[in-house]
Amino acid sequence: MKSIVIALAGTLPEKVIPILRQESEVGIDGRYSSSFETGNGIISEEYGTLKNPGTQNEAAEVVGRTGYQSPEGFPIVLEYIANEFGFQPKGDHLPVPPVDTNTPPPIPPAILRSLEYNAAHPEEDDSVQHQHPVQGQFRQESEVGIDGRYSSSFETGNGIKSEEQGTLKNAGTQNEAQEVVGKVEYQSPEGFPIFLEYLANELGFQAKGDHLPVAPVDTNTPPPIPPAILRALEYNAAHPEEDDSVQHQAQGQFSP
Repeated sequence: MKSIVIALAGTLPEKVIPILRQESEVGIDGRYSSSFETGNGIISEEYGTLKNPGTQNEAAEVVGRTGYQSPEGFPIVLEYIANEFGFQPKGDHLPVPPVDTNTPPPIPPAILRSLEYNAAHPEEDDSVQHQHPVQGQFRQESEVGIDGRYSSSFETGNGIKSEEQGTLKNAGTQNEAQEVVGKVEYQSPEGFPIFLEYLANELGFQAKGDHLPVAPVDTNTPPPIPPAILRALEYNAAHPEEDDSVQHQAQGQFSP
């Protein structure tokens, strides 16, 4: 019996992360809410609604926030909204592209196409709106492990798909950190697929998608010189006699 107990004890994880709270609710009208909180300070909340159901302006909207602590103990809070205008994250830890105050921001392609379509089809604004059945949520999965791992996914009848997985890296060490990987997929009002992938860990929130804005690249400014090379150049400029002595020694060694 002792050997069995010892074998079982050896397979236990180094640190068990308790789930303090977990709630999930799904409505037949397309609304849903999901939230959880873990013992190591991770908090996640997300709410989804279906705006203008049964009309040509029907659109899904997801609002959420995630909070956790960095390895240095600083609070990280991410708020986001995803709707017909794309995925819009907000947080003090996110990088901000430089702002050109002389040039107005470009109109997003999806909005520009919508404006062009409306201008070319004014009769549709006055027509009777077609009624469509309310698109409910027909798949939802959620799983939470005692080791800090979790996974969550859902899919709605109007084409919204969401998947998210979380892991606890280096559990029980000073390098312990939470990492969340996810993706969201939906269609714009014009029928174009929108696909977003994201990663959140101790290095911050990193989103990737063709619809996201990209900071402009200044091709006229050369890249900065690495600090180590810059210090070497400054030292050589301040000590030219060392370059001459090394050069004379090299000539003496290789002269016939």
